[in-house]
Parts: sequence; structure tokens; C-alpha cells
Amino acid sequence: MLITATPDNPHKHIALVEGITALGTDRVTWTIVEWGEGGNVDKHIKAPTTVKLEQGKNKKFGLGFSHKGNFRYLFANPNTPWEPAKWGRCGCLEI
Repeated sequence: MLITATPDNPHKHIALVEGITALGTDRVTWTIVEWGEGGNVDKHIKAPTTVKLEQGKNKKFGLGFSHKGNFRYLFANPNTPWEPAKWGRCGCLEI
């Protein structure tokens, strides 16, 4: 799970990652699955991308990467058997 923090540190956005491939100790290729805005599947499921993971400004949040002037922190996904989390990407059965 990625949580985007703006420069003054409020949480701004949440996304999930899938199709993860580690490329050494500090780089990863993955697909980011966004939600929170209107649009079709193409808007929400991004093409695979490679990023360099680094320590964020807020040390207690750990690793992530810089993105469009913000920092996207990487956290473990919640593991829950309850709806809607088990529905699949974006909480929609068809995706």
C-alpha cells in the first residue's frame, strides 16, 4: 500500500501495488492501482514502473519514493477477509 504525503505531511492519497519485482536492495518494478477519482480501469491501473526506494522525510513512516513534489510511503497491505477488501482491485468485482 502506498500513502502519499504532501510536503507539510498530511496524508493525501492511498494506492495499492501489485506485480512487484525487486531489483536489488533499493529498486522495485510494480504496478500501481489508484482509486478515489472517477474513470475507467485505464485511469486506475497504471503501467508497470520502476522506482528507487529511499528513506522518507518522516522517518517513522519508513521507505517510499518521491512523486510529483510529494512522497509516497510504502506500507504493508491490510490482510482482511471482510468486504470490500476481498473483492479485488478498486473494490470492484469486475476489475
